[in-house]
Amino acid sequence: MGSNFLSNMFGGIFGFNDPDSVRIANYAKHARLYDGYTGKVNLSQTGMWKRLDYNLSVPIVNAATDFLAKEGIGVSVTDDDTLTALCEEYWKQSGGNDLFGLKVRSAIIKGDAVIMPGVRESDGQTYMKWINPVFCRPTFDPHDMDLITSLVIAYEIPAQGSRGRVLYREVWADGSVRYYEGDVLTKEATYDQEIYGGYVPCVWVRNEQVDDEFYGRSELYNVARMIEKYDHLKQKEDRQTDYHLAPNIAVTGVGKDALSMTKGERTMYFLPENGDMKFIEWQGTTINTRASIDEVRNAICVISETPEIVLQRYEGIGTGDVSGVALRLLYGPLIAKTDRKKAVWGQALAKAFRMCLLTDGITDVAVEDITIEFANPLPTNEKEKWEVVQLKQAAGVSKRTSLEESGYTKEEVDEIEQEREEEDKASGASMLKSFNKGAVDGNPYPDGQGVPPKPTEDAPTESKSGAKSA
Repeated sequence: MGSNFLSNMFGGIFGFNDPDSVRIANYAKHARLYDGYTGKVNLSQTGMWKRLDYNLSVPIVNAATDFLAKEGIGVSVTDDDTLTALCEEYWKQSGGNDLFGLKVRSAIIKGDAVIMPGVRESDGQTYMKWINPVFCRPTFDPHDMDLITSLVIAYEIPAQGSRGRVLYREVWADGSVRYYEGDVLTKEATYDQEIYGGYVPCVWVRNEQVDDEFYGRSELYNVARMIEKYDHLKQKEDRQTDYHLAPNIAVTGVGKDALSMTKGERTMYFLPENGDMKFIEWQGTTINTRASIDEVRNAICVISETPEIVLQRYEGIGTGDVSGVALRLLYGPLIAKTDRKKAVWGQALAKAFRMCLLTDGITDVAVEDITIEFANPLPTNEKEKWEVVQLKQAAGVSKRTSLEESGYTKEEVDEIEQEREEEDKASGASMLKSFNKGAVDGNPYPDGQGVPPKPTEDAPTESKSGAKSA
């Protein structure tokens, strides 16, 4: 969505001096940067955008997203399988892990995400609504930035009965919700404010949370300028390469119209007797931009906590060749950043699940009773992992425990054990069938009858003493 539209819409509602207008403009700026454009953005309907050829914001954002959300989440309520199943249903009805990945990416780019409990009119199902923070103007409790005292949600919709568009608004405050289309109040509803602690049922998720700031920060907040600088240096390097690969030609002693040229396998120039032609070559020392490029890219990696391996391919290195310790060191900054995000998102999602439970009248579950589980996103050395499993089992640790401690989820362990049981059953049935046919290894009687074959008249017999007779 263009920055001009956002500026017009929110400038009209809240006024251009409103802090939310700056927030919305930053949303647009970082979204455009992820799309590969950079330039000045202001709130007076002007913007100069330039296309980036080398857009490092994409791998930075994608790596942060994948490490947090690629494998999705699990949810459980302490000592209550029924409520755990209900929370899993909320998640499924809310788009599940697939939608979660998209919303995390959006929050990492913009800096914020918004979740509210909702009830679908079609089937009465409670679910989590993901609200675009672009459309939200919250008022936070000054004493607790996680609590929202009022909320305005506004965006444009097609006007009924015309080809134009009208501003749709929801105003949440003091236990009531008022719905407007333009200046017309179309509907009014209430919600039980007391069960939500006296506040609006809304969770504001901050990507990078800074003390005393109500809004989160984009993953690109601190590296946007350096990404622009990196692109600038890389384009200079490209132009320098082009100059040396295709130098300009200077011709003297002949007019433009008098120069004759034939094209073939080689370009041939035919000059008059006093004519001359030469390449315009760089006579000084070639400027080395590579050191500056490497320095800027290294700074981007350090500040964004994105390992170098994410921004470029290391030849000859695969996760199967690297130990688990080496992988953790290699991805250390990204792991640390992801752990911070897990703490923020885990707490926010637990609150959102509790709000869904409260919406369904279940009031005896605390946020602390809800556990959000994130998968381990780190690439693994499968050979090393199985060696650890075998060592643990040899030391007396159960197969299930050793698998779970090696990074497998409970569901994956269940699936492994079920497959093993089915294989054992199939193998046992096959052996029994073979035994009945007399084909089991070690059976001395291949006819399967349990008795030795009768000797033929010409075959020698063996007495009890071992002597053979004809």
